[in-house]
Amino acid sequence: MKNFLLLIICFLVTQSFILAQINPHGQCGYLAPHSQVDRLLKNKAHTQINSSLEGNTNYIPIQFHIVGTNNGTGYIKIEDVFEGVCKLNEDYSDTDLQFYFNGTFNYINMDAMYDLNFPNVPFAVNQAYSNNKVNNAINIFIGNGLSSGNSGYYTPSRDVIYMDKTYVNSSDNILAHELGHYFSLMHPFFGWENTTYDPDVIPTPTTVVYAGQTYNVEYVDRTINCENSGDYLCGTPADYILNWNGGCDYMGGAVDPDSVLIDPDEANFMGYYSFAGCPEYHFSDDQIDVIHADFQNRPEINNITPPSLDEVTELATLVTPPADTLIEIYSSVYFEWEPVVGATHYLLEASRLQSFFLKEVQEVLTTTNFTATNLAKNKDYHWRVTAFNHGNVCGDLAISEAVSFETGSSEPVSIKNIENQSIEILLSPNPVSKNAPVVNILLENSLQDINLEIYDVNGRLVFEKNIQQINSGWTNLLTEDEVDLQGGVYYLTFKNQDILQTEKLVVY
Repeated sequence: MKNFLLLIICFLVTQSFILAQINPHGQCGYLAPHSQVDRLLKNKAHTQINSSLEGNTNYIPIQFHIVGTNNGTGYIKIEDVFEGVCKLNEDYSDTDLQFYFNGTFNYINMDAMYDLNFPNVPFAVNQAYSNNKVNNAINIFIGNGLSSGNSGYYTPSRDVIYMDKTYVNSSDNILAHELGHYFSLMHPFFGWENTTYDPDVIPTPTTVVYAGQTYNVEYVDRTINCENSGDYLCGTPADYILNWNGGCDYMGGAVDPDSVLIDPDEANFMGYYSFAGCPEYHFSDDQIDVIHADFQNRPEINNITPPSLDEVTELATLVTPPADTLIEIYSSVYFEWEPVVGATHYLLEASRLQSFFLKEVQEVLTTTNFTATNLAKNKDYHWRVTAFNHGNVCGDLAISEAVSFETGSSEPVSIKNIENQSIEILLSPNPVSKNAPVVNILLENSLQDINLEIYDVNGRLVFEKNIQQINSGWTNLLTEDEVDLQGGVYYLTFKNQDILQTEKLVVY
């Protein structure tokens, strides 16, 4: 019985700890060292002697790092990332800062980062932050979540943001909140992160301890200490509530050290009410000034000429696979579409569902072709292409009509090399344009009496010729008028009495 009661007590304590960690108002995992206060104060001083950015829109690239498991599963949906960028631009519309995605997405397959142990982040994860971080962009890693239940955090030591993928979308404010920390903003209740306000303790203390440092408790009266307490900004009222569950209108009765009722700004992005569903949110004027100052003090992002951000209106014309066709080689399906004016990137999607809710293929590409090797045999698929550019991911996207096709059950042609006789063969260009199918070959040693055979992905022989000699170095292998290769994947076999070798060539 005693052991049973002990078990029940342990369970209740554990549950209380878990609930405390996932309190809907305690979702930010930002752990600010005291050095961040110095940075904030430096930015405040900067605002006194430098002009603001008001009226001049500044564009900043974001490098998204899409984190999955070791097996390459669990990635956030790309459309959720797009929606997150659009929401972020809405949230920062009053700051004259706007964001666009930096080139392509960086995929990381790492269990330890996907399900992140927090706050004791493993060394390997921190090292991966540094190894994958790119210069001249804000770096945001999106994984499955944090063990603490937090929805995201900014780490000053690595200068990156980590987000739970659940909260990167068209409605949550948490990415805007974490980006505020990136720009040196504190919580309005800074210093109270490890101390829960207790209305039964009278009077309210004048100081609190956080991360080994003692901080002043902010008074309601703006003339007392708003410049050196709380978030060090007088434009945000006193706020030190971490356990209010009553939504966006605080009526908890907290008082400052002079027993004056506090009235926090529930609609401020940097408060924990930003997770409570208030109708509208904002940054205070002095928070915006600090954001501007921090931006101006970041030379890596404050002088970047953005790429074309014009709207893409045309839809991609899908070429292959054409509608209602059977692709016999299921494990090597070649997709191709026509380029779209103004587009710099394409989102290729293939799904067994017409809704595209679940996708077997989800690739962001700068080319107009891709070969998928992960489709199942004997299945019906739908595919489509979204054309866009770096900043054109909001509103009505240029999504093509979906095309359906079926996979077969055949394996690609496979010709094994004779043991110990393989040679180094390099084909260039590869991929090659179907409009200019000139192919060159690079060999270390000359080859004599070579029979060249070209097979398509269905194993059909489409071209054959005998070559008396291919010299070492670069040599022309195929000329423009020799063979008519349409877009797709081909296999070139080289064989004589000594070798039998296959190389893949992609035609777009």
